[in-house]
Formats: sequence, structure tokens, C-alpha cells
Amino acid sequence: MLGMGFDWGQPFTCESWVDDLGLTFPILDDDTDGDGDGGEGWELFALQEFIPYYVVINHNMEIIHSSSEWNDGGNNIMSLVQDALEECGTLCLSRCSAIAGDVDGTENETHEPIINLMDLLRLADIVESGQEIDECLALTGDLSNDGLVDIIDVYAFATMLVEGNFDN
Repeated sequence: MLGMGFDWGQPFTCESWVDDLGLTFPILDDDTDGDGDGGEGWELFALQEFIPYYVVINHNMEIIHSSSEWNDGGNNIMSLVQDALEECGTLCLSRCSAIAGDVDGTENETHEPIINLMDLLRLADIVESGQEIDECLALTGDLSNDGLVDIIDVYAFATMLVEGNFDN
């Protein structure tokens, strides 16, 4: 999710939207030349004179919806976003970092993965319980790079942690 606009000056600037409104997604400033009349994004989407304007882009960077209507032809914008996430699969829905060792998906305040003993314990629990290995765990939990997630990966992970092979 992201927003795009340009500085009309009143009551908000692009920078203040994020802070003042507590937004959790980025706002792109579309006034690259600073003349106050928008840029390419405004020309592409807002010339219809409808604000806001909704564009849904899937994980393949294809525009799958473009309209100023929240319910365009019965297609609710949120259901279109959910459909795109489901089509993407595990990598989009689970916030999978695809970084070896990032089994539990925790991150620090700068969104860098935290790889620690908790990841090892989660991996051990998954292997011991026989839980189904999804696409994300196949990427993050296969520490031995043998195409399997099993007890060998638990041992490999423990060794990497003890030897300090992870940055954190």
C-alpha cells in the first residue's frame, strides 16, 4: 500500500501526512520539479479529476485495477487487494523475508530481520511436530541447502548461532 500526491500546502504537505495522520504506508511526493502542479503520477491517474484514485498493482508489477471508484463494477478495492495477495501466495501473505534463518519473521525498528535463538526454537518445534513446510519455511529453514527442512537444519542452525555466523 502506498499513497502519492504533491504539496498543495494546505493543510498538509506530503511529509506531514505520514506523521500527522499516523499512516503506516509511504506517501510518494509526485511534484519532482517543485512547481506545485504534480508530476507523472498526477498525469497518469488524477487527470480524471477524482481524488482519491485507486491503483492495485500485483506482485508481478502489473496494474490489475485502476479507477476512482471504491466499488468499481462491484469490485471492492480491498477484495481486489486481497485477491492479489492470495494469488502471490505465501511470500506476500506471511511477510516472508526469504533470508536463511529468519524462521519467525521478527524484525528490528529498521525492518532488518532478527535471527536468534527464538528462530532456532521455532524451527525445532516445526520439525519435531511434523508441521507442513510452506514455501516461506522452505526458504528460511533449509539451512543445510539440501532441499529439505529437517533435523539436520536444526543442527546446522544451532552451529551457525554458536559460531556467530549471523550478523545479529
